[in-house]
Amino acid sequence: MRKTTFFSTLPPNRNFLLNSKGPFYKAASYNVWAGFLSVGMVPWAPYTFSIKCTKGASKRISVWLNNGNTNLAEDIPLIGDDIYSLTISQGSTNKSFNVYQEPGTSPLPFTIEWLKLEAGSVMTPWIPAIEDGV
Repeated sequence: MRKTTFFSTLPPNRNFLLNSKGPFYKAASYNVWAGFLSVGMVPWAPYTFSIKCTKGASKRISVWLNNGNTNLAEDIPLIGDDIYSLTISQGSTNKSFNVYQEPGTSPLPFTIEWLKLEAGSVMTPWIPAIEDGV
């Protein structure tokens, strides 16, 4: 895994996360977002996951596939203005996608403005998934 490059001047890439526009608020939950991909990920290809959220300072963000059984990344780094992003790759084509706050003990309030999973290693601006019809 490597840190994401962010170029806001590039046109947006396709977002593979369905229903990814918040706000989504969890008062005190370990699993802060559960959703699905519009298509399965290509095994071992690079993807960039990005999230704009507010969370407890002591909490880290982790992402998982397969209903929390396939770890994609933990401790996603802050890149600026409540935006966290990381380039990832994995071997599963499962379409379930979960975001957790770590550690799971004593969860804190967590608000998500938006999430995005896009192909490649460059973060581009958020857009809804094509399938959302927004």
